[in-house]
Amino acid sequence: MSTLTAELDRVRVEQRSERERLQTAHAEQLALVQRSADDRVQALTDALTLARQATGTASSDGPASPEKKAPRERPASKKTPAPQAPRE
Repeated sequence: MSTLTAELDRVRVEQRSERERLQTAHAEQLALVQRSADDRVQALTDALTLARQATGTASSDGPASPEKKAPRERPASKKTPAPQAPRE
């Protein structure tokens, strides 16, 4: 019986050690992914800033001076108007 208990204790210690190793590896992978994501965000932010400077816009909410365009006029219909019913 004590042999079985000793074997179970040994397996338990091995499993605990393996779990800790996996947790450490997972934490390192997460940190690497986070750093990579942060680098991508920074690169995109820099590119966006440069693009805005190139187009003359400074804010992130839209153009610096919003210009409203006049509404486009609709082209006249090429169809002939429908005949009107005679009025009584």
